[in-house]
Amino acid sequence: MIIEEKVLTASARDYFESVGKKLSDYEMKGVISLNSDFDHFLRDTPNEAEVVTDLRVSLSPQFRIYSGTALIPRGERR
Repeated sequence: MIIEEKVLTASARDYFESVGKKLSDYEMKGVISLNSDFDHFLRDTPNEAEVVTDLRVSLSPQFRIYSGTALIPRGERR
């Protein structure tokens, strides 16, 4: 399970620039959890993910949605 410190509101592009890597080194996978808490979102994130970028949280009286983009180094996905 990915740890909280690896979930960022920054974009994938900003992350790549900050660590000196490029998009072609990664597979991108959308992660979304409906009507859940943040821990559920973390559990829904692929174990192979190096980081989750673009975190968004939508809240209303009826629902809570967490979404982001998991960045998985190429060759590590099973």
